[in-house]
Amino acid sequence: PAGRIGQDDVTRHVKGAMAGGPSTSLGAGRAPALPDFSKWGEIESRPMSNIRRKTAEHLTAAWQAPHVTQHDKADVTALEEFRKAYGSRVEAGGGKLTVTAILIKIVATAIGRFPQFASSVDMANEAIIYKKYIHIGVAVDTPAGLLVPVIRDADKKGIADVSVELAALSQKARDRKL
Repeated sequence: PAGRIGQDDVTRHVKGAMAGGPSTSLGAGRAPALPDFSKWGEIESRPMSNIRRKTAEHLTAAWQAPHVTQHDKADVTALEEFRKAYGSRVEAGGGKLTVTAILIKIVATAIGRFPQFASSVDMANEAIIYKKYIHIGVAVDTPAGLLVPVIRDADKKGIADVSVELAALSQKARDRKL
């Protein structure tokens, strides 16, 4: 009813899966069309090995299952000390040294070291697409709803530059000027 998944839909899906047949009730088995990643920067497409292809197929099927969010506690005392110690320097440049800005830089650095975490699987061509660029999107709460401005080439920018750009993009998002 009203586009919601009901008990009958779940039962039909499970019966189809148990019988080994295709299930259309929950959208299983459809690979989404990928965008042209090259319009945002350089990419490299590598053929998948048989093991990678099978892994991708199984992970795609697993993606149909409900997801869980993990919450944990972390001691951010050193991070807060860093933020307070260098915050005034960033503010002098027009930004604000926030935890979000620091995390953008951390994630960009991690993706640079482990590019497979930002890669895409192209099942239609049995290839893995590695992006040679690192752009990080950040959700900004605005009166019009969440908007996601993008810090382009975040790996090539310092924390101060990321902070200034994040502040500017966040304000543009709130002002509806993106």
